[in-house]
Amino acid sequence: MQQSEVLLDRKMRQAVESAILERCNYKNWALHALNVRTNHVHAVVTAENESPETVLQQLKAWSTRRLRECALTKDDSRVWARHGSTGWSGVMPTSQSEWTTCSTNREPR
Repeated sequence: MQQSEVLLDRKMRQAVESAILERCNYKNWALHALNVRTNHVHAVVTAENESPETVLQQLKAWSTRRLRECALTKDDSRVWARHGSTGWSGVMPTSQSEWTTCSTNREPR
């Protein structure tokens, strides 16, 4: 059985935003922009000595953990689609990350 698309409601978006803010603070990463949408997340982070892929993986993991701690998603459900869009921004070592929620209807962006 395939899982249906996960849409983040207001409480879920707040939990994801809180997890990302806390993780960036803990890792001493500069969070320049964050937009948690119903079906994807945009984040612009300066994370010295970290690749964009590492930042993406950690933000997704901590967001999922927070959703589960708050009982906002099932323990065995996939919240996010695989990978996401990452890259370096300009000349500064700032990583841009975007990822989508899990969906059976479309490919990750």
